[in-house]
Amino acid sequence: MTSHAGRGGLLKTVTPLAVAFWATTAFSITQGCATGPSTQVLQLDRRTATHLLLSEIRPSYPPLARINYIRGHVRLLVTVNCQGKVQQIHVVHGHPFLAVAALQAIHRWVYRPFLTKAGPTAFQTTIDVDFSLLSRNIQHLPPQPEKFLEDRVQPPQILSQPSSKQAKTVVRMRVLVNDKGRVVDSTLLSGTPAEFETAKRVVRLWKFKPAKWGNINVPWYFSVEVPLAESKALR
Repeated sequence: MTSHAGRGGLLKTVTPLAVAFWATTAFSITQGCATGPSTQVLQLDRRTATHLLLSEIRPSYPPLARINYIRGHVRLLVTVNCQGKVQQIHVVHGHPFLAVAALQAIHRWVYRPFLTKAGPTAFQTTIDVDFSLLSRNIQHLPPQPEKFLEDRVQPPQILSQPSSKQAKTVVRMRVLVNDKGRVVDSTLLSGTPAEFETAKRVVRLWKFKPAKWGNINVPWYFSVEVPLAESKALR
């Protein structure tokens, strides 16, 4: 565990036991990496993954989260490739302000390659980040700060998307849109894993207007329905 005291808050990062299973995007294996018939990524426990960590960038406590008394726990599912580089991160849960801060930092983490008898191999583990306000801030904590903030945030808007006239399938997903209007994470709500992978590629072509808190762009979750043509849905 590591901790970092920031202005008005305390941040802790923890790498707990990896979850048993999570649908993952296929990734390429470079020359010299272990290969095999299995497509499921190896799951590593907290201790093993922590011992492999070479470079750790601590997430910063977002100022907008601090002034709105937003605190809490972010859990991330991290996929590390056979070269030790973070290749993919999925937000399992966490407030959008805090989740984006964690994503930005942990994408820069570097691990030693995990060695097996077949050679270096990719792995998955989970990382927990706790954003905690200092005691003097807690004394002034509103009863429901997250609900108070949510009522004052204008959600993201879809500015443009491809035509859906040929759609045969609709995939529902929750996306995390950052303050630049870019989708940085997504969660399947309904549909098959194969359809989800296709829908994620489709959504990358959409343009979003970021969520607004007053006149400030902020990251926020947004539920979308992604129409897929039959040919795309079968890919």
